[in-house]
Amino acid sequence: MIQSDSSDDSAIEPVDGTTPTTVEWVRRLHAREVRADALPPEVRRHCVQHLTIEGFSASEIAELMMISERTVQRDRDAARRAGAIEPTLQLADELLGEFHRLTLASIQRLTRLANDAGSTAYSRLWAEDTISRVYERFIRLAEKLGYLEHAASRRTHLRDTDPAYAKRFKEQNAALIKMVTQGFGG
Repeated sequence: MIQSDSSDDSAIEPVDGTTPTTVEWVRRLHAREVRADALPPEVRRHCVQHLTIEGFSASEIAELMMISERTVQRDRDAARRAGAIEPTLQLADELLGEFHRLTLASIQRLTRLANDAGSTAYSRLWAEDTISRVYERFIRLAEKLGYLEHAASRRTHLRDTDPAYAKRFKEQNAALIKMVTQGFGG
């Protein structure tokens, strides 16, 4: 249990040897057992962060903790700075890898739905369509982040540097032009 000496609120120390959790601090603040201005700044910041996550506005937090809205904002800013992530290539690699893992897991679940004979026809069609959209979204993100070369620039590079590819490219284009001009059936 935490005791607060009314003559010196900064003398808050655990009596029973346990350290209160942030939720316990918030409960005690709400019950007016302790004053926020008597808490160590780090504990107060954790309380502000907890209440923010719970959806309280800055003015609600200020009222509950009996501190100024400016103090709430400073504590929120400090929490953001403390939790800031340094943008590095390793971080980008890890995040893309995690997104890839989640993409593949989603595709596996959707594939099971698409193949489930007990699912409605609409559900199976929706799953098949969603599989392509999920994977396309992953590919667009990987391209945007520079992990995949855009297909058009890769084809241009191959056409310019690989004679065999250039020949196939011309043949495919000629066949496509023939199909468009003469119709797809003929």
